[in-house]
Parts: sequence; C-alpha cells; structure tokens
Amino acid sequence: MEPIAGHPVPPASDFEVTPQFPTPTRDSIDFAILFTSKDVGVPVVFLAIKPPRQLNDKSSRADADREMRMQLGDFGPPSSFPKLHGISAFGSKMCFYTYDCEARRIEPSLKGLNRVEEDVTPEEWWSEDVLTNEGAKKFVDLMREVKDMCMNVNLDQSHQ
Repeated sequence: MEPIAGHPVPPASDFEVTPQFPTPTRDSIDFAILFTSKDVGVPVVFLAIKPPRQLNDKSSRADADREMRMQLGDFGPPSSFPKLHGISAFGSKMCFYTYDCEARRIEPSLKGLNRVEEDVTPEEWWSEDVLTNEGAKKFVDLMREVKDMCMNVNLDQSHQ
C-alpha cells in the first residue's frame, strides 16, 4: 500500500492543499481540505472529515451530505472541468462524491429517498476505509484521475 500523505499530492506538484478551518456552528464541518489546481486556480477536490463516532448518527450523516453537496455546488458551474470530486469522511470511512458539471448532478443521488422514516444518507455510503488496501487504492486512484483531469483542462476556458 502506498503512503496516503506522500503520494496523492506531492509538495512539488501543480496542486495546492489548503486546510479549511471550521466555524463554531452546528452546521460546520470538523476539518476540511481543498485541493486546488495551481494552473486553473479553482478547487478540484473537497475533503471533509468528521469524528468517527458520528458515523452511526443519522443526522450527522445527513449534515455531512448536505455540507458536501453545498461545497460541490459552490465549486460547480461555471467550470472548465467535466466533474468535481468530494470526499466525506467519518474518521477513516469515506464516501466519494462526484459532481457532473455538464449535467449538474451529484452522485450519490438522493432521488427516490423521500420518506421521512427513510435514511436518506445510509451508513453504507461510507463503506470505503482509507486504512485498507482497497480504500487507499480508491483514494489514490481518485487523486490520479483528478491530476490527469487538471493536466488536460483547456486553460483558455478555465478563466471564463
């Protein structure tokens, strides 16, 4: 398994890693990081981390999901990228989000989850564990995909 901190965004890369500090409100996240393309100057990945003990709490998952959707929506169109990514984590357990900029759609989708008694953000969404080989590989693969996407972006369109 590759070390997570050393390889996805090496210090000499074309990306900035920017910690975001929470504000003292119920809606705030506990820790967030923006991965920003230096060439384009816009965030391309948003990572929000909450304490692992909150994963079992339905309202904490709903809050984390709402925060992720708001952040991805804020970073969305206009964008020169075909998609943006977000990772919501409770400790080492991750849920991967993708925002399709053209379709203006975020996955995982909430469609069809409308009943009050239904868990709109099931715990299974956070099934990837960054401490396992499979979870670490998914994280590293996502970061490689984002790097490739940034290297292939049309810089003329990025400043519109």
